[in-house]
Amino acid sequence: MLNRWWQELRRSSLRFLYWTASTVMVILLVAGAFNAHRYIDEVSERNARDLETQQRIIHGLRDIRDALWQAETELNNTLIKPRIEHPDKVEDHLRTAARKVAELRTMTLPPESGLDAPLTELADEIAFLRKRVEQLLSLRHDTEWVYPMLPFIDRHLREVHESFMTAAELALDEVADMPPTRQNFRLMRKLERVKSLWASKVLDFRALVIRFAGLNERRYISQEQNIILLQKRIDRLLDELTAMGRQQEFGLQTEESLAEMRKLSKAWFQRYEEFRALRDSNIWRNDLHYVQTRIRPLQTRINQLLHRLDDDVTAWSARNASRLQNATTQLTTEIWIFLLLAVGFILFIYVLVDHSILKPIQSIAMQIAGEGRELEHLSLDDGGGREIQILVDAYNHMRREIHQRQTALEHQAMHDTLTGLPNRALLQDRLEQAMHMAHRQHTSMVFILMDLDRFKEINDTLGHPVGDQVLQQISRRLAGNLRESDTVARLGGDEFAIVAIDLRGAEVQAFLEKIVHIVSEVIRVEGQDLFVGASLGVALYPEHGEDAATLIRRADIAMYRAKRNRRDYVIYDSSFDEHSIDNLSLLGDLRMEMKQPSGALHLHYQPQVHLPSEEIRWVEALLRWRHPRQGFVSPEDVIRLAEQSGLMNPLTHLVLREAIADCAGWQARHPQVGVAVNLSAWDLQDAELPQYIEDLLREYGLPSSRLTLEVTESAVMNDPLRAREVMAQLHRMGASLAIDDYGTGFSSLAYLKLLPVDSLKIDRSFVIDMLEDENDAIIVRSTIELSHNLGLKVVAEGVENAEVLELLRAHGCDSAQGYHLARPMALSRLTHWLAGEPGELAG
Repeated sequence: MLNRWWQELRRSSLRFLYWTASTVMVILLVAGAFNAHRYIDEVSERNARDLETQQRIIHGLRDIRDALWQAETELNNTLIKPRIEHPDKVEDHLRTAARKVAELRTMTLPPESGLDAPLTELADEIAFLRKRVEQLLSLRHDTEWVYPMLPFIDRHLREVHESFMTAAELALDEVADMPPTRQNFRLMRKLERVKSLWASKVLDFRALVIRFAGLNERRYISQEQNIILLQKRIDRLLDELTAMGRQQEFGLQTEESLAEMRKLSKAWFQRYEEFRALRDSNIWRNDLHYVQTRIRPLQTRINQLLHRLDDDVTAWSARNASRLQNATTQLTTEIWIFLLLAVGFILFIYVLVDHSILKPIQSIAMQIAGEGRELEHLSLDDGGGREIQILVDAYNHMRREIHQRQTALEHQAMHDTLTGLPNRALLQDRLEQAMHMAHRQHTSMVFILMDLDRFKEINDTLGHPVGDQVLQQISRRLAGNLRESDTVARLGGDEFAIVAIDLRGAEVQAFLEKIVHIVSEVIRVEGQDLFVGASLGVALYPEHGEDAATLIRRADIAMYRAKRNRRDYVIYDSSFDEHSIDNLSLLGDLRMEMKQPSGALHLHYQPQVHLPSEEIRWVEALLRWRHPRQGFVSPEDVIRLAEQSGLMNPLTHLVLREAIADCAGWQARHPQVGVAVNLSAWDLQDAELPQYIEDLLREYGLPSSRLTLEVTESAVMNDPLRAREVMAQLHRMGASLAIDDYGTGFSSLAYLKLLPVDSLKIDRSFVIDMLEDENDAIIVRSTIELSHNLGLKVVAEGVENAEVLELLRAHGCDSAQGYHLARPMALSRLTHWLAGEPGELAG
């Protein structure tokens, strides 16, 4: 009877059996669990409420900080570059901060938070700050209050300047009408020189006023020294003119103008000294003084209050965490009790499951194994319960759905997950089909490879989620605007492919321009307007290939040409392959030459002449490659190949080793001659470069002071922070640093003074035309003067004749380099040249 009862029990619902067994366990656990549940609920609810309040306070404080920071930014903008909207923006941000504080004060805070008093104090301080800012903005309407020195300048210095220039013009006009004698020519030149120096002095004074107006500082500025020097030169020239007047007869107007100019020059400089005295004893800009004395202290107190509120919120959170820890300890104790009860329950359940589930499942598994993959239907004997029968029925139903699922998986395997477009595998199939169709219909087919421009910048700047949205939008545009017969596929990253059939003649160009237009339209992602471009490589069937691999390869070659030439699209041409093959051949030869040097890749050296002493103190190392088949390969092509193939750093190491070794070799006979080596943008990103150079110097025993490393402006600006770190290490090592090709990049002396450089090399494009182009001459002269003011040496490149050399020497240039002085030469010829031995100079 017991056995029959057990069999009936097994045939009944497993859910009922488990529910019955579980009821006993639940009754035992409910009593203890109820108390634990109630306690945990209370603690959790309180912590959740406090946490929500804390988060609101934290967000509120962050919004207050943002509003205050924006108000301070707009206030600074008002002081630097006033605009009509700036004062309103300042008030709006301060009003926002006050509103956020008011919102925090309306919250119900528990007494233990301790936030009520600081919030009240913060509201009062912000209100006071608003009043102070309103007062400042009102006072700024009075220009004389902002710049108290402007009336003095207008009344005293401007009038003297205009009178002086008028007197000079009158004298020049009279001299111009006089006979063209040698004395009159000298007189006119001196008068023009006085007028030019006076204009330069006034320009320096204006620059001085502008700097004072922007900086509100009293310290000594370089323009002050320039004004004093120019004043002395003007007075000296006026004295010389007076002396000339005693030796020869001037016109009446000239004598009168000369006397007036001497008087006005002294009057102007006296007023200028009064200006300096007033500037040193008074505040130049009252608005900046008001900010420093009346507003900054308020901002400091507000920031202190915000930090205090942050600390109070942190302390409050710590108390909540402690309360939660106590609840956790109590809950752990109860869990151990429940665990003991659960072990007993598990043992009971195991026996029940073994008889009602495990054994029936084993029977089903044996049926599946016996029938194999062709099994269509499972049957269950009387040993299982109702749920097992449901399982068998579900399995049989699953078998019927396998085909549908396989179809879905095939779709996933053939389409891109992100965009839903066909992937590379499906594209290959569609391309083959399109070629067969074009062949049968005797028509053409266009295959396009497209790579997005500026997509990497979007990913690096805004993140990959934004980049994914850009790809999705472009995919939808392409799929929605092309014909149903066309195929658009995503190959990976930002690379797409398009297959289009039955396009002839002008239709191909129109189709390509349509794609470029679709891609170049503005893309709006998360409130931002983004713009990307596209580089398209086009291959036509059957003109450019009769198989898929050839079309893909040639479209890729055309796309590379489009990206390199910055074209929207390029249609493949047979001449591209030869160029590509030549590049690959050169690249392979370059790798082999660097791996097994044969001497084809070597250095030439071009001397730099120190102009004051006419000594050779430096030579620049220049790379040369004499290819066994193609002859001389330009250094630009060598650098391009190295950058494209990742060989830039190994190539730099090779050049550094040879240059340092050669320089160490000639030190015994020419210890004053150092070597200069060029570094690329890739080298400035190599954190291990300084250590490598230090090891080379130690290996060859060359003092670091005999090594100069030249970098271009664009190389520094490529990654300024990393470049400055590497340059600082090289400078600490003792090597000299020079900015090469100065004037062709995007930096300035104001930025370069922050770099640890010792000299500038003026680009040859400015030097070579100095005699014909006045602008180039001015650029060279001003660069030399400003560089010397910053403590930098100047080297001029491209000196092609003696006239340019003498002009550079007159301008105070430190060193020169060019074909007029010496051409680049091999080491052996350089040694003879330094020793003064005659010999042919290498080109």
